Amino acid sequence: MKLLSKSALFLLVLSIFLTQSVFAVRYNIYDLGEDIAPQFLNENGQVIVKNIAYGGIDYGYNYLWSKNSGYTIIPSPSGSDMDVTGLNNNGMVVGTQYTLDGETHAFVWDNAYGLQLFETLGYESKGTAINDNNQVIGSYYGDEYPLSRGKGFIWSNAGGLTEIGTEGWYETHPQVINNSGVVYGAGESWQESRTMYKYDSVTGTMQNIGVPQYLPSGRYADFYAVNDSGQATGNYSAYSGYSSFYYDDTRGFVRLYVPFHGDYEVSTWDINNSGKVLGYYYDNEIGQEVGFILTDIEPYPQMISISSGVGSTMPFDLNNLNQVVGGYTNEIYENTAFLWENGTIVNLDALISDPSWTELTFAVAINDNGQMIGSGTKDGVYHGFFMEPYAEWKYIQNASAMFGFTESDIDNLFDLYYQQSATPIQIAGDLWYYTGNEFVGKSIGDAWSEGDYKYIYLGSGLTTNPNLENGYGAPVPEPLSIILLISGIIGLLKRKIS
Repeated sequence: MKLLSKSALFLLVLSIFLTQSVFAVRYNIYDLGEDIAPQFLNENGQVIVKNIAYGGIDYGYNYLWSKNSGYTIIPSPSGSDMDVTGLNNNGMVVGTQYTLDGETHAFVWDNAYGLQLFETLGYESKGTAINDNNQVIGSYYGDEYPLSRGKGFIWSNAGGLTEIGTEGWYETHPQVINNSGVVYGAGESWQESRTMYKYDSVTGTMQNIGVPQYLPSGRYADFYAVNDSGQATGNYSAYSGYSSFYYDDTRGFVRLYVPFHGDYEVSTWDINNSGKVLGYYYDNEIGQEVGFILTDIEPYPQMISISSGVGSTMPFDLNNLNQVVGGYTNEIYENTAFLWENGTIVNLDALISDPSWTELTFAVAINDNGQMIGSGTKDGVYHGFFMEPYAEWKYIQNASAMFGFTESDIDNLFDLYYQQSATPIQIAGDLWYYTGNEFVGKSIGDAWSEGDYKYIYLGSGLTTNPNLENGYGAPVPEPLSIILLISGIIGLLKRKIS
């Protein structure tokens, strides 16, 4: 038997403490199908997709998809085209139907009521958006003046249809609605040729809020998003490009500047419940789009840049955890889907392990559970995808509230669990071990402390207890035990030599 040298033994011991995880995979990916374009994602993981296989028998059809239920087709009467414009957290869908004879009709659909067409609202109507109280907004046109100018409406199964702007307005186009039933839109009143408004569906009051004071004459402004506090953002056309604005009841319209860039060619399209605004601007110096999050709107907007550093970066969706998804172009102008969080942009390809996906090219939505949808190439063919964090990764993330894990800590602990590694890792002063213990009486996802030790149950588990019974392999000795072990071995060798 050959004994290890002192240096080899030291390196072996040292490796126990220095080994850290670099395993980045933490997402499951689901194939939504060939020539399937994902469009909307709600907080329950339901997805609206559209079949874009031109010439196929299902071309143009829309479906509601979920991991557990699969596909449910949204019916299209007489083969007419249907455009979906919104999906709420109850699985209700809003959109516009385009008939074969040239008419358009707003529609809503869900599993409870089926398809409901707004065919009695004149020759043209459209559905615009929906909130989680199943309130739908849209607009319609009649055959005769003044309805020929277009009227807004709000509708629900419980309350029926209410026209927006009945007095003093002859054109109203609602654009966004929040979960409090507050609607923002654009239209024309008897006094002003073009203005913007706020409508409260609870009180039925209509407020003319004017237009951004910097809006050029003859140009238009539109709302793009509103949060549950009534903070909104949108865009307007300028003389040479486009610019953006923010609005709330206290500050009114605020012109959005990008620091060291100004307001030229700035576009925003999302705002989360903490008031952070998502958008992008075109940087003339580098000839690329650059994404951003704007915070602290006044006195001057503070910008967090979202850039890949190698090409144009186009952010597309922002959740309430300040995570952003979108796409960027790399050095050879290939499109790459990304996730941005905590100042770091990550290629989505690095977060999955399925080799059949050639490349994920664009992500269009992310919810507060970290689930994402987008498109990519699978075995060289266009496919839609749905991604979600492994449940165990989410449980470890939840445990960070108790144990103070960083994002890197969560990844490293998930790696330890996923690989069922016998080698512990160092996290914030603790050595964490994988254990096969089933923790009788505990529920999956539980995290707790007992005495000096910490535990997370994931079906098997993670713990700082090196002496846990039924663990994975033999427990790794504590540092003091290792030092005593080495001292004992060295002493034994000295006695044998002497």
